[in-house]
Amino acid sequence: MFAFTYVWPYMGLGAALLLGLLLCTDALRSDLEVSRGRDLVWLAWAGTLAYLIHQFEEHGIDLQGATYAFRGEMCRNMGQPDAQSCPIPFSFVNAVNITCVWVFGPVTALLGRRWPGFALAFFSIPFVNTLIHLIPVVTQGAYNAGLLTAQGLTTFSQFALGTGPGSADLRISPSFLSTSSLSLIAQDGNASPALFSALRASSSDNLSLRADSMRRDATAAATSDA
Repeated sequence: MFAFTYVWPYMGLGAALLLGLLLCTDALRSDLEVSRGRDLVWLAWAGTLAYLIHQFEEHGIDLQGATYAFRGEMCRNMGQPDAQSCPIPFSFVNAVNITCVWVFGPVTALLGRRWPGFALAFFSIPFVNTLIHLIPVVTQGAYNAGLLTAQGLTTFSQFALGTGPGSADLRISPSFLSTSSLSLIAQDGNASPALFSALRASSSDNLSLRADSMRRDATAAATSDA
């Protein structure tokens, strides 16, 4: 019997293959004047592909050969050792993953053609997701489903957030902040005050750096005019 709950990770893997082929063409690029590594829209599509592969390690087959292992681990972390009687519904897992990646990924890439900040907003999800995978590693010292690709996603996200024209100004954008908050609520059930504090601090630091840069540019312009 077809059960979407168990089949969707394999569907996502097929979509990742299609995305991989399209990324080798110019179809998903927004600016042919720059390289793919500096095209924020292309990077958003590439990030979506990487996340589809990550979802397969989480909910398809993990590195230990277990199938659909992530929900069981999440239940155990919440004090529910029996995955069968665990109250976390399969529909919740499906809704979070489909919405945050299958929907939000393409939407941010498409909107990023006009507003680059939206393309960057997608990368807030891998950062939040990595926190969820690292906490069990620190507390239990063991592998969990999706850990390897989560680290790869974080590395790719760091690369994406440090490239592209104007990306430094957009690195901590309002869309990035709001998406990080919503993603943490959706994936972990609780918004971490520590994370919000860190994001606010990063945003303040970013604004200060931009203000200093503007002052230096104004001083340089005044000097050249004189």
